[in-house]
Amino acid sequence: MRGAGASSWQSMMKPLVTAAIASTLVYLFDAWVLGQGAIAFLVAAIAVLVAVAKGLAALAGKRGRAAAVQLGVGLLWVTTVALTFVTVRFHASHAQARAETVVSACKAYKAANGAYPNALQDLVPRYLPAVPRAKYTLTFGEFLYHRTPHDETMLMYTQIPPFLRTFYDFEKDRWSTLD
Repeated sequence: MRGAGASSWQSMMKPLVTAAIASTLVYLFDAWVLGQGAIAFLVAAIAVLVAVAKGLAALAGKRGRAAAVQLGVGLLWVTTVALTFVTVRFHASHAQARAETVVSACKAYKAANGAYPNALQDLVPRYLPAVPRAKYTLTFGEFLYHRTPHDETMLMYTQIPPFLRTFYDFEKDRWSTLD
């Protein structure tokens, strides 16, 4: 008898375990590979709607434990979205701080050499120990640096892929965003 109860409990908890694995994978992909949050939001919205529907059906069938499990599934997905957005914000704030460091190094280089560097690697090792990554994400994590022969210079990074890009215009001495 005791084995049957344990088996029933395990089968009832299976949706929560499955959701935990899926939400972890979505979080890792969206927060640490892409760094955007949109995929986590969309997947979670669908998962929460399904969990609410299943939870209401369980309540209607007077299966309180099953309804509680579905509530847990929904809360897990909401937490995943919140954690993804916090992580994306973390990446953005670190990228901005690193960008300020790179801009300062470029300005110091220009003060010493009369022109901005041709590439960020020219700043190493005198002005920077190494060219930093903008963000810790696997994609869209690098700084883009562009200098024309007429000394028009720009530093850019992708804040939220694929569209929100932040750039520093050295001639105008200001930050702006594209998209």
